[in-house]
Amino acid sequence: MYFNGYQDIGVFEICYDAGRAKGLSALLVRNGAMECVVVKDHALDIAHASFGGVGVAFVSRNGLSLQKDAFLKSFEGGLLYTCGLDSISNCVPGVYTHGTLHGTPAEQVSYEIEDEKIYIRGRIDMTGLFCDALTLHREICVLKDGITVRDRIENLRGVPADYCLLYHCNFGAPFLEKGGEVKIDYLTREGMTALARENEALAGEISEPIPAAEEHVFYHTVASGRAEYVNPRLGLGVKVTYDAQKLPLLLEWKSMAENDYALGLEPATTRFDRFEKTPIGARESHCYELNIRFEKQ
Repeated sequence: MYFNGYQDIGVFEICYDAGRAKGLSALLVRNGAMECVVVKDHALDIAHASFGGVGVAFVSRNGLSLQKDAFLKSFEGGLLYTCGLDSISNCVPGVYTHGTLHGTPAEQVSYEIEDEKIYIRGRIDMTGLFCDALTLHREICVLKDGITVRDRIENLRGVPADYCLLYHCNFGAPFLEKGGEVKIDYLTREGMTALARENEALAGEISEPIPAAEEHVFYHTVASGRAEYVNPRLGLGVKVTYDAQKLPLLLEWKSMAENDYALGLEPATTRFDRFEKTPIGARESHCYELNIRFEKQ
């Protein structure tokens, strides 16, 4: 536990001791209205999150787990689930769905409180014998109104490599509910499946939970790196911002299924169906920044 003179700013080291999550190491972080769980064993991704006492993240019925079952039986969602660096979705045969980064424990994890901001830092090594050697250096800054994630992908080898990256930002009930609105400043929008293409006009609308509803995924090319979701009843909204030059595609995952009720706003380097990796030169680094900000409407 680490406080810095403020009762509403702190970092608590926690370890789950029951169920599938037993042994999982994480940090419970609180900064004013913003509270979240940063999971050290899951690449410093962000699981549970609340703002002003309202649960904002989608966490699936699977919950957190140290086990690595089939993807649909282990995907926990969370406010941030980072996909890559070897695959996103099921783009690469033989690679775990959405890639192996999320399942890689972070190393050299540290945290500090400075000027009422909480900084969490660590590195995630994705290496192997006679293959690519990439490291993701991650810094998470937890503010009173949200979170900034700064990532630096470093190619450790003296030869070029490539990677892919998708930031799976997931919102759920009670923040997600009927009447909510998705706002994306898009240039083009395309449903991933035939059903999604039939419902493109409804991409911005959130319905009530529907038993056994099929998920919809939409590809957006964007004019700016900004996506929003607003809940008028709660008077609460969230903005996801990023550099659209580096992350030129925004995926929207809309699952209105009862018990799997979720909205994903997902900046990415590539589509699933026209999958392309990003080249990175020898000893080169690429930097990314993702901002998640909550605000009262």
